[in-house]
Amino acid sequence: MKHRKAEAAKLAWPVIHKRLQDIQNIPPDSKPPSSRRLLSTIVTPPNALRWVDTLQWTLEDCNELAKKDPSELNEDHIVRRLLLLNLGTIYTTSTVTTNIAQLPTQDGYVEGLREEVGSEKGYAGE
Repeated sequence: MKHRKAEAAKLAWPVIHKRLQDIQNIPPDSKPPSSRRLLSTIVTPPNALRWVDTLQWTLEDCNELAKKDPSELNEDHIVRRLLLLNLGTIYTTSTVTTNIAQLPTQDGYVEGLREEVGSEKGYAGE
């Protein structure tokens, strides 16, 4: 695990460091109440690139937590969080994607959808 964490830190830390700088340099009055809103509703300073992804949400949360505990911005803590998130999400995303891709090949799936759509007012068959 330590070897993997070191590799992850080597690859991720430059991006993490840049994003943390961007977060900390945004004036407080231009920050939205939550970055988890739609991209079109996010207010940013001129010429600023605003990321809306899991890494950004994690870093913004770490930045907020660091107001009480500065160790939350420790490189090891952030990289460990990212590794745990990746471990938990890669397998679940892969499973869901595989299941969705296999649905049309199941007997009765397409016919069931046609029946459901056809039974609604305003759709085909009405």
